[in-house]
Amino acid sequence: MFLDIKGGFDNVDHSTLLRRLQTKNVPNYMVKWISNFISYRQYAIIFPGSPREMRGINTGIPQGSPLSPILFVIYVEPLYDCIDPSREFTSSYIDNIQTTVSSNSWWMNSKLLEEAFTRIKNIATSLGLEFSTHKTDLIHWRAPREKVARSEHPIVVDGECIQPAPKAVKWLGFYFENSHSTWTHYAKRLALAQAAFDRIKRLSSPGGRLTPYSARRMAKAIIIPTLLYGTDFLDPSATMRHKMEVLLNRVKRWITNCFYSTNTNILSAVTNQPSVKVFLTGNDYLTIIGYRHSLRSLLRLSL
Repeated sequence: MFLDIKGGFDNVDHSTLLRRLQTKNVPNYMVKWISNFISYRQYAIIFPGSPREMRGINTGIPQGSPLSPILFVIYVEPLYDCIDPSREFTSSYIDNIQTTVSSNSWWMNSKLLEEAFTRIKNIATSLGLEFSTHKTDLIHWRAPREKVARSEHPIVVDGECIQPAPKAVKWLGFYFENSHSTWTHYAKRLALAQAAFDRIKRLSSPGGRLTPYSARRMAKAIIIPTLLYGTDFLDPSATMRHKMEVLLNRVKRWITNCFYSTNTNILSAVTNQPSVKVFLTGNDYLTIIGYRHSLRSLLRLSL
């Protein structure tokens, strides 16, 4: 079950946030600084002929500030206190929350999700927050070896019936399928990267306005991140890797203005851009290093 908090930043109560910071043993001078940061703000509703009168506001934290996501995560911390870790797995990013449960039947899974939503909603209401019901998504996971048809069992959230997603659920830019396949995600990434490449090519014909250095920088900044988004967590299939490699080789030929018969290893060396396989291997190593760093930090805290 994927939930979205409605207007999260705009509904943060200042007094509740400051009290929570104090209970977290945040230094008093920092609490005062944050209080000054979120207070004394004004707004005006502007439309043709409006008086544009400024009014004070005592709720909400400014969007666009790097501090606001941290403050919001601290504010919504009670939402996770009601989670039962023995039955539920919950993860979140700012105002997006997902909850996964497991049992021996689809019906029981739906019932557990409805109970979890009721508990989370009650605490959210006490914080002055609501969920966007129309943005709620549902997916019933199944193991890849299971050949049974996908479940159509819905859940009832805030009086609305939420049907399982027909193909995949988009969450934080990732496309999740009920069979754990990554095909939909990378098909979307491949299409976006291809569209970006088609637009960039218009800026310079082969051997035209852009220098190879500038073309490489554009490819590295736009096309490659678009194509490889999600490779830290989702592993593309062999067929999809080949499709991604074909597009990446086309980009390299555009950068170098080489013939189509040019060896791809030479293209990688000249453009200093490795193959998709090397990218994926490098991401695996970086992920392992990140996990080791996190584990060491936790061990230091525990000691």
